[in-house]
This record gives sequence, C-alpha cells and structure tokens, in this order.
Amino acid sequence: MLPCLRLVPLCLFIAASQAVENDYDDAGGRSGWGAFMVPVPLSQQARLDLEPGQGVTVVHVRPAGTASSLGIQAGDIVLDINGIAAIDRRAVRSAVRAAEPGSPVEARILSNGSETVVAGTFQKRQPRPPGFGPPPWAVQPSGNPGSGLPPIGPPPFPGGPAGFFDRTDPVEAQREQLLIEQRQLAEAKADLAAARAALGDQSKEPAWFIAIAIATPRNP
Repeated sequence: MLPCLRLVPLCLFIAASQAVENDYDDAGGRSGWGAFMVPVPLSQQARLDLEPGQGVTVVHVRPAGTASSLGIQAGDIVLDINGIAAIDRRAVRSAVRAAEPGSPVEARILSNGSETVVAGTFQKRQPRPPGFGPPPWAVQPSGNPGSGLPPIGPPPFPGGPAGFFDRTDPVEAQREQLLIEQRQLAEAKADLAAARAALGDQSKEPAWFIAIAIATPRNP
C-alpha cells in the first residue's frame, strides 16, 4: 500500500471528529442537537422523491441529546427544525444554537418513509470529554480496514477508556452510514429485479397471441 493511502482513514476520522466536536461546549450553557448527520444519499432521494438539499440523514444519535429526547434514530431524515429547513448540518446547528435550552422544539422528520412531527424541548450541549480530539492513536485498525496500521495498546490520554469511545463515535457513524446505504442498495436491486420480471411477463403476452393467431386456420 502506498504511504499516502494510509493517511486517508486518518483524514476521514479527523473530519468526522471535528463535525461531532461542534456539538460539544465546555460550559454546557447552549442548546445541542446530539446527532451526527450527512447529506441524504442519492438513492434515498430518488426513492423518497426528495429534492437535493432537502433534509439530512441521521447516522448516529448520542444519548442525552435533543435528538435522542425526540426519539430520532439513525436512518431518519430531518426535514426542518422549528420551521428552519435542514438543508445541511450547518443549518441544523444554526437552528439549534438560536434556541435556549429548555425552549420548545418541533422537528419534521421522515422515519421509515413516513413523514411525522416530533416535539419536545432543547437539551443542553454536553460537556466536552477530557482530552477530546483526534490524536493519531485514536485511529484503530479495526475501524479502518486496509489502513496498514499495526495493533496498538490503550491510548495514553486523560479521561481513560470513556474518552476513547467518545473519540471513535464518528468512525462508528461512518460505519452506520455505509450500512444504511448498503441496505438501500439491496432494496434497489430487489426493486429492479421485480421490475425486470414484470417487464418480462408483459413481453411474453404478445408472442403468445401471435402464436395462437398463426396456429388457428382461417376460414376459406
């Protein structure tokens, strides 16, 4: 494996860590959403008849956050929050930060293909875990197949194992997103196979009628 390719998993991990880090605050005085989200996959947009930029897909929900308190789960699509369109993660973050903890929140979501509205109150942003960040030793070979990194021992940083698991949440979110897209691909393949089978049945009918017409003698 080329040395430059070994840097790719680390870069992805750092980017995901920074996205989740935005949902933390040392003081814990502002509202937080508590979920990792990505743009809606193209296959899901087509199946649900969504426009580009219409909603974001939840791939990981943290406990004790606003999303968790609303019952939002991985795989749900957030369409808007308090009337603000969720066109991307930044729009969601802006909608959440504009509200005070404890204030009402109403989110319109797509869950299992059905649109619903969930309501509750905004929760405080969670305190940042000790030593939170994406140091190199937080990247585990088990979460990055093909990275070529050797096995490593427990990471030496303040906070112990609990802090380590917080750091790996973005990697888990990436894995859950891949699983969601894998299921969607399997569903799309099944739909395509069914459509081909139906099309094949229709194409056989004219041949059947033609065969009957040829085999039936005409009256002189």
